[in-house]
Amino acid sequence: MMKNILKINAFLLVLLIFSGCENWLDVNEDLNQPTVGRVDLLLPSAQIHMFTYLSGYQGASIGATIGTVMHQVKASGDSYDIKPTDHSINEAWDDVYSGLQDLEEIIRIGKADDQLKYVGVAKLLKAYNYSLLVDLWGDVPFSEATSMPAIMYPNFDKGEDIYPALFVLIEDAILDLKNADSKNTVAMDACDLIYGGNVDSWIKLANSLTLKMYNQIRLHSSYDASKVDALILENNFIDSDSEFEIAYGSSKLPENRNPMYAAEYKSAESHSYLLSHWMFGTMNGDDNYIPLFKDVKDPRIPYYYYKQEDGTSSDKADFNNGGFYTTRFGSHTTEVSTNFKKFTALGVYPCGGKFDDGSLIPGDFNASGAQGSGLAPMRLLSAHDILFIRAELAQVGKTTENARDLFEKGLKAAFDKVNLVAKTVEKTPEIAIADREAYMTSILNKYDAGNELELIMTEKWIASFGNPVDSYTDYRRTGFPRLFDPNTDDTDDETYTSYSFPVSMPYANSSMNANINKPEVRNISEDKVFWDVN
Repeated sequence: MMKNILKINAFLLVLLIFSGCENWLDVNEDLNQPTVGRVDLLLPSAQIHMFTYLSGYQGASIGATIGTVMHQVKASGDSYDIKPTDHSINEAWDDVYSGLQDLEEIIRIGKADDQLKYVGVAKLLKAYNYSLLVDLWGDVPFSEATSMPAIMYPNFDKGEDIYPALFVLIEDAILDLKNADSKNTVAMDACDLIYGGNVDSWIKLANSLTLKMYNQIRLHSSYDASKVDALILENNFIDSDSEFEIAYGSSKLPENRNPMYAAEYKSAESHSYLLSHWMFGTMNGDDNYIPLFKDVKDPRIPYYYYKQEDGTSSDKADFNNGGFYTTRFGSHTTEVSTNFKKFTALGVYPCGGKFDDGSLIPGDFNASGAQGSGLAPMRLLSAHDILFIRAELAQVGKTTENARDLFEKGLKAAFDKVNLVAKTVEKTPEIAIADREAYMTSILNKYDAGNELELIMTEKWIASFGNPVDSYTDYRRTGFPRLFDPNTDDTDDETYTSYSFPVSMPYANSSMNANINKPEVRNISEDKVFWDVN
């Protein structure tokens, strides 16, 4: 079930924080110049920073770039031309570190005031943030990152030194969460936007994050098989009732809908991204896409995509597949329509948009009720992610679990997640059981015939629609899913790129210009993160 927690969005964060926490007016005498922080006001700010800038495809998120690199959408980073000045790179870098500053303050205040529940949560979020920073950038400021004003120009720590420290940080967080002697007098239920202060759920996340990180370094010498075996034996991971996400509402005034929905549906001319033809063609079972998925049509398509046209329009467009309009990755053609009322939009999943029932209403972007609601969570780690991680570990021989069984459970959990979001939107049907079973049977038959790892990773990629960051890590570790190459996978001479796949992200221009201890300018097609040993 979707958690019934406080629903917020970045645009009204301040308003909703203040309405959700008691006695906020007594922070200090001058609200414009606070001198003492409060853990219950700092926590939601840090949480929303994390989800706004590390999840989704909206322009301020690193997901806009990563989603393009992983061929889920087409936004900044087209043709793998990613620059340090790109908006999503700079926004994500700056604001994630701003959120980390809040987390550090929570830890400091929480220790002083014996609010160890807050300390434990802050340490977990700190570990999660830094793990993603390392996975994306490699060497990043860590030991000196949140020491302002004492240290104005932090040095960059090596990623291979940061990861071990994060494992220790997670263990410390669990001890703080379980500490029965801490007074914990500041309530967390209203101000914890993720779990409402539920310690059991936070501990499940701690275990899940640890497993996720060990899987990410499974090819590196620092992989610890005994730690993974202990986690598998304990079997206390996030499930459908404890997924790492933030829920949103359906209100326009005040605006508290999913940020991707707000960007997609508030204005037909406000798109900052289009949808990838590669993921759609793969899910549609078309020729010339991922061969293993040829002729297998995914019943999640009308939940992922809302088509406004049937494909018979005479309007010029770079790509049209039965009404799926977009522009291709690496396309340099002049035959590109500027009519956004014909381009395919995000659907029910992942943003709470429209369900494609075949009505095909061009430009009907004033969505509400039966036409979409925005009532969908922003996700970072879901139950199906953990099942696919366990399937991967088993398939490559790192654990003795049954990989096929875990893969099947992961598939079902991914469908269940789409249905769960669909339930929240009026008059949106769930995926028919017969359609789901037919699809799963086809995929499992292919699994039994071989190519197990490719199928696990490709299905994980499809399920990650709306949250692309981990897929980028997965691809660099496994080489799957097979991605679109505009130089070879398209016979059109106007679709090409001269750039190579980025094995890491460029450092944000805003940080590099300000920090005298910055590292050398990196080559993102060659400078790998420490665990990328392929």
